[in-house]
Amino acid sequence: MKDIYGSDWVFYDIVEKNLKNLLQTCDLKERKLVLFGITEATSVAIDFLKKQGLKIYAVIDNNPTRRNFIDSNISVCAPEELLSAYDDEVLVLIGTPYFDEMSNQLIKLGYDKEKHIYQFFDPRVEQKKYEISGLKEVSEDESKKIQFEILKYIHDICEENNLQYFLAYGSLLGAVRHSGFIPWDDDIDIYMPISSINELYRLLEKDVRYKMCLPACTDGYFYMYARVIDTRTILNIIDFPLLIKSGISIDIFPLVYLREYGR
Repeated sequence: MKDIYGSDWVFYDIVEKNLKNLLQTCDLKERKLVLFGITEATSVAIDFLKKQGLKIYAVIDNNPTRRNFIDSNISVCAPEELLSAYDDEVLVLIGTPYFDEMSNQLIKLGYDKEKHIYQFFDPRVEQKKYEISGLKEVSEDESKKIQFEILKYIHDICEENNLQYFLAYGSLLGAVRHSGFIPWDDDIDIYMPISSINELYRLLEKDVRYKMCLPACTDGYFYMYARVIDTRTILNIIDFPLLIKSGISIDIFPLVYLREYGR
């Protein structure tokens, strides 16, 4: 499998190319532009369309918990809430793997697939390019087990090399109160002193199973904290290729010691 842990900015080019093609065939200024599905692709599309001087009429999504991820100046609501009253000027733009399901949902509301619906990005096509089709989806319990394995591996390395780490946030609370994960949590976070983070990175540089990504050291890695990834896994395929550049992992946050004020 190709090394997929990094950033592939061709994603932007694909979205922009498809939207430019749409601009050449359709006068978007005469349409009410609606983005269906809140993903990274949607954010890129919104940014591109705004730069073309176009106004986004609204964003729709079936998941209410995702509706805070979009610019507060853009109206975000459920599809039925916005589109139940048929509006022939609407053009719905979709850039998720669920184009067929979303299209059928819109068709049931009276919209025509050829006239009112446009797919500006198809993650499934890009997934095939990176040879990630056909992988087994792990359950939440399996994901947690893999994270425990990563934590144990980090623990053993820290013990052998006199490195420090501490459970952080909900992981610490879960360990004390639940002897494991908090029921509503699904990831593991740890703190490490910066010196220990740097040494762990050095120790894992040639590791086959686990890859450590570190800001300013790992090409294409833009998070502001470190991460140890089980390279047998891929995470967040739906947001390809921005969030796919990771696998099941543990996040490592830097712990910085400050002198007490006045000393």
